[in-house]
Amino acid sequence: MNDLMNKARLSNTNLSLEELTTRIGKATSSLREKQWENVSHDNACIQQDGGGKYKRSRLFDIFQEFKREQATLIRLGSQGGNIPEQTRHVHVRTALASIIHGKCHSLGVRTKDVSVEALDKQIFDRYVDTLQSRQWNTISLRHPMQFPEPGETARTVNFITTMTPASGLDSVLRRKYQEDGINGICSYATQEKRHAVNLWRTEFRAEQPAGTQTKHGFSAIRHGVHDAYGIEDPRQRATANDARVKEFIHASLIDHLKRNKITLDDTEAGRPLSIDIVSVNLLTPIGKEKEMIKQQQQALSRASGREIQVQVSDEGNSHTVHVKPRIIMFNVPVDHLSLAATGNVMGIWRHADLINNDAIKLLIGSVEKNKTIGGATGVRIQTLNAELATITGNNTTDLSKRRTICEKITLIEHLTEQIRDIYISKLHHRVGNEPYKLPTRLLALANEIGATPAFNCKSGKDRTGQLNVEIRELYAQLIANGGTPRAVDAKREGLAKENYKILFMNGGDRDIQALNTGVTGSKTQLRYYHRLMDVPPKNIDQIKGLSKWVGA
Repeated sequence: MNDLMNKARLSNTNLSLEELTTRIGKATSSLREKQWENVSHDNACIQQDGGGKYKRSRLFDIFQEFKREQATLIRLGSQGGNIPEQTRHVHVRTALASIIHGKCHSLGVRTKDVSVEALDKQIFDRYVDTLQSRQWNTISLRHPMQFPEPGETARTVNFITTMTPASGLDSVLRRKYQEDGINGICSYATQEKRHAVNLWRTEFRAEQPAGTQTKHGFSAIRHGVHDAYGIEDPRQRATANDARVKEFIHASLIDHLKRNKITLDDTEAGRPLSIDIVSVNLLTPIGKEKEMIKQQQQALSRASGREIQVQVSDEGNSHTVHVKPRIIMFNVPVDHLSLAATGNVMGIWRHADLINNDAIKLLIGSVEKNKTIGGATGVRIQTLNAELATITGNNTTDLSKRRTICEKITLIEHLTEQIRDIYISKLHHRVGNEPYKLPTRLLALANEIGATPAFNCKSGKDRTGQLNVEIRELYAQLIANGGTPRAVDAKREGLAKENYKILFMNGGDRDIQALNTGVTGSKTQLRYYHRLMDVPPKNIDQIKGLSKWVGA
């Protein structure tokens, strides 16, 4: 408001603005006290206390409820009086805009930028700026989990989750974010032209004694959709998408170097470094998301196979690396519409599996059982077999190397067979006991063949966060079982169920949700998770938090 008043050259309004600020603060404090006194998990109570989302009454206001409530708010801003704790029909952001609009009119300011719509947008833009200027720090967590032993005993294995935001991946990216005055890009930034949205590198491994290395660990790049769908101009939208993809490739290069223990000195100057990326897109190919899938695929396709110069840093030294990415693109929708009978009726899987048919060939060659494994996976198996043939000694070191390579080949073959079983039987078209059964195996296989796994939804926080839980839980069991992945669609019971809850509730994904919207909570709509977490679906519970009222 100070900015608006200065723009209108009204400099003697501090007293009236302070009075308005006091009234808004009083209403906010009163609501907060009421919420603490009436803690409830009931949807209606929370919606009444919080004001809820935009109501359809704004468009179909038959009884003029929205219009009357908004008129009251404008009058309160203009004439004074107690501001209500909450609204019933007007979103809190529109309510604030209405109050400020009334105040501006009372001071004689009647320009376009003090209309309710303009003020609403300005409040939202300021909120986005606040979210993006917060500290987006690396999240590092330790998860003690228990696994059954023969008899009735259990053993504890400690796991480590590390999630690093794009701005923390290297000093080059850090500097770019600092120059733009931000620490991250939240999912509300639908017109972002400079950076990828909500991009993180996620890592998961077993905690190891000092001086030892884990055989199995997982790392990947997670992000929001590479589509600036808030930009209307097609060319500007495509340019923004390309900028997002370039930063994504930068992050994927960092993952590739770290997972393969390659230093920048090992890269040959001027010679392109080939990297494989397996992208699993969780968006649903209907409505607006269908176009987002298309836009992301086009942007990734424009980058795939091309030589791209990426400036990266290693221990403070900056290098230009020529990268040639090959990007294998899957689309595996996981929302409630896709995993119900409606998925086939609405043509969701017809569209998604057209994409997946091509990607499967590139990754494993064929989905037919007992067929020779091809694609990127077949190439990796050939490389491992060639490496195995060079180890001829019988000393302890050589025996250990041979065993490690053989175990790696076995795991790759096992994951390939699971993917074939899922795909041929169309198990990924329904919830079952494991809604993310195909995405997790695709990411795990990519990880084991040395490619960079990547996954996204629209915002990079809800469906993406859920997949981040699922893949870590798969690897926790794989590590505890000595390198054998669990059976497809296995039911989680007992300790497995408790381990899942640990990752779901305390795995760091809720922190990422809060960085993006200001509140924690997953928007997952699958009732399966209510059963798995022992939460009645009728409640707005610890799973959803306040996510239902904050949008994407």
